[in-house]
Amino acid sequence: MKRNIYRITMIITILIVLTTGRVFANTNEIKIASSKTNTVEDPIAKNNDLKELKVEGYELYPTFDKNITNYYCIIDSSVKSVEVEALADSEDGSVKITGNASLTKDENTISVVVTSKSGSKKTYSIIAKKRKDTGLALESLTIDGAKNELVISENKFKYDTEVEVREIAPLNIVAKANNENAIVEILGNDENLLEGDNIITIILKNGQDTVIYQLNIKVKLLKETQVVEYVKDDNFIGNLANDISKKISEFFNNDKNTLVFLCGVMGILVLLIIIFIIRIVKRNKINKSKEKIKKRAQ
Repeated sequence: MKRNIYRITMIITILIVLTTGRVFANTNEIKIASSKTNTVEDPIAKNNDLKELKVEGYELYPTFDKNITNYYCIIDSSVKSVEVEALADSEDGSVKITGNASLTKDENTISVVVTSKSGSKKTYSIIAKKRKDTGLALESLTIDGAKNELVISENKFKYDTEVEVREIAPLNIVAKANNENAIVEILGNDENLLEGDNIITIILKNGQDTVIYQLNIKVKLLKETQVVEYVKDDNFIGNLANDISKKISEFFNNDKNTLVFLCGVMGILVLLIIIFIIRIVKRNKINKSKEKIKKRAQ
């Protein structure tokens, strides 16, 4: 009887191991097959980004970022040309600069075209605006959640601050010019805002006059317990379920996690089977003991 039980246990264990191996193998095969169907493109050949962009003697607004293609530059009114330094991100890329000479207008556009090895092009634009002493300036600037109050100073056009928010979203920025007829534009305060360092540009326009300010804002996300956030939400049960489902999907996307989970399940099944068999053996022994007692009593 014991030999049969051990044999059954071994057979069931082997079947579980083989089934687990097949499931894991099929998962890997699916992932390998899907990866083979995707066409691998050479990212270097398609790289048409700039690594560096400068206007000698002047500042760019906002600060250069290879993912930002539009910039402002305030130059002296007497300047007729500027030297632009542009370096391609890829060694195989080429750069062509136009519009940086014959700056006769109040507002001039300088184009920097980057061509990748594969031939794809990307254009970075610099609007070179000639400076005039117009008196146009920011009168006040407030940002909800800012740790420190921003004090506007004369001839200062860059400000740094840190903002604490509960979620990443466009900030509530109120910028007021010292001229009520001036138009105020805020660039960079949109859905592309990130946790960490962000550059936001404020442009004041009054007719032909333009003044540019740059804000270097570090966005810090307030860490709250997930439970509190769910309770605040009217649909917290649905959001909690979605969040749990997302975390489970992320867990099983990792091959190691999948293997550990399957091995754990296999171990639990083997343990349950052993416990079940031990109980059967004990019951058989008890039943045999009862039969012996009955026979003796007879």
